[in-house]
Amino acid sequence: SNSPIQAPSTTNRLLLSVNSSQQIEKMSSSNMSVKWQHEGEFRRFGLTLPAQGAYEALLIKCDGMVTNFRGNLAWKDSDGDLIKLSSDMELEEAIRNASNGVLRLFTVGE
Repeated sequence: SNSPIQAPSTTNRLLLSVNSSQQIEKMSSSNMSVKWQHEGEFRRFGLTLPAQGAYEALLIKCDGMVTNFRGNLAWKDSDGDLIKLSSDMELEEAIRNASNGVLRLFTVGE
């Protein structure tokens, strides 16, 4: 029988677009070396930062290293000022200013 060629169903198209966006996210994730000073101790670790939710990924990593981590993270800018992190955008700026590929972070108070 000659059945007409059917366009992909909506479900298939949706899956294709989800897979494409996941691939784009994978391509745009980056690996970062982090040196973190927390309560007088230094910790060094690698971190894969996703394209979206990078700040949350960083907090999850810190919480995994220091149980119930509740501090605030900050980085030092070129003037030596501590700049508090609270979003992906601020983290991106800190990464852009990282020296020698190492993001240096500090635990700070409120």
